[in-house]
Amino acid sequence: MKQLLKYLLVFPASLLITAAKAQPLSLGIPSGHTAEIDQAAISSNSRFTITSSKKDQSVRVWETFTGKLIFTTRLNTAPTHVSFDPAAKHFLITTADSVMLFSNEDGRRMFAIDAGSHAAFSADGRFIYASDPFARYDLSGKLVEIIRDTRVDGIIQSSNGKYIAATVTDWGKDTLLIYGDHHQTPLHAINEDLEEGLGNDDYCKSFMFSPDGNFFYYKSTPDATLKVIETATGRQLLQFRDQYDVHADFHPAGRFISVVDDNVVKTFDLRSGRVVRIIPSKAIDGSESI
Repeated sequence: MKQLLKYLLVFPASLLITAAKAQPLSLGIPSGHTAEIDQAAISSNSRFTITSSKKDQSVRVWETFTGKLIFTTRLNTAPTHVSFDPAAKHFLITTADSVMLFSNEDGRRMFAIDAGSHAAFSADGRFIYASDPFARYDLSGKLVEIIRDTRVDGIIQSSNGKYIAATVTDWGKDTLLIYGDHHQTPLHAINEDLEEGLGNDDYCKSFMFSPDGNFFYYKSTPDATLKVIETATGRQLLQFRDQYDVHADFHPAGRFISVVDDNVVKTFDLRSGRVVRIIPSKAIDGSESI
């Protein structure tokens, strides 16, 4: 989030940002795109920003601090997801049924495979996880292993590389799967419908690992709750009633989580479960950070 805010503050005026109270953030049109931007991602070193538009069917890579356009990739279909690898050497583009890997040095397409509309880099950047079927590929596009011989929606790996999470939808019912080192058998299978989130990947925004991978949260729709669990054991640590559209984010160290509920920010110690800080609604106007 801090990287995104930094990007929004320094990107040239050609990127227009409009927001209204109680309305989702809307990105305007930087020079080069001919339609609204649907997605944006920033490289881990903050040097590059990638944007995509479903309407103009293009993906563009920019220098974050100068706004200089580096690459333009034109597609014959709408992009569904864009992301950089951890070292910012490559970037991924997915469409409704394909996964494409590009070099971030010269914009060259390295491979394209029919592997579904969701994909993610491994934490070390050596592999790509794709969604249909749920499988792992190396950077040459070679299949390494099939984790599950069915489609999944939304894939994330913890930053320490120990865990992978994905969702499976059968007959309208969601199952959240969390895998450890042995990919063939999930550590946890949580049978709950997940809330579709907002952002670069609708599914992944409703569940997230902490930066150290030790904790995990997900938003459930049937009982309208946000739940925090210990990743290794699946033990539930915290639960929040989603009456006012609860939002949460882990702190960089991973030990704390801040939850915004009814315009009050509460920060919890995940090991003890106790509240360590409360910011009332009147302070949530940019004058105080958490």
